[in-house]
Amino acid sequence: MAASLVDVNVWMALYVDSHVHHRLCHEWYATVGPREAAFCRITQMGFLRHLTTPAIMHGKPLSQRAAWQAYESILALPETVFLREPEALFDQTWKGLTSSPLPSNKHWTDAYLTTFARLHHLTLVTLDRTLAKSDPKHLWLSPGV
Repeated sequence: MAASLVDVNVWMALYVDSHVHHRLCHEWYATVGPREAAFCRITQMGFLRHLTTPAIMHGKPLSQRAAWQAYESILALPETVFLREPEALFDQTWKGLTSSPLPSNKHWTDAYLTTFARLHHLTLVTLDRTLAKSDPKHLWLSPGV
């Protein structure tokens, strides 16, 4: 399998046993080879933020310390890696994806992840159907609903 940038929604489904897509994401993760599932700074921060958000964690948020431990436990798996932002062309490419004449507050992070994946030659793996459809190199983990 090709290396993948994993969206926050997939990391959350992998980590939270009660997540509606937990099984689906584990089935995908079982196909991943060593160092083929990547965090970037944005997905790392999103994962940590979600783990400490009461509404997302059904009233049982983790402490910051516990969230770091959760992240580090996933990062310690042989399949998982943290990748830094590529310097070359990043701002130029990201700006190119975010230069619409229309306001779009929800597009910034999606464009960042798309840019990151493109410049690292990764597939972006997500549960977000709209994001997945925005680029042919993205993979939508379809819940089959």
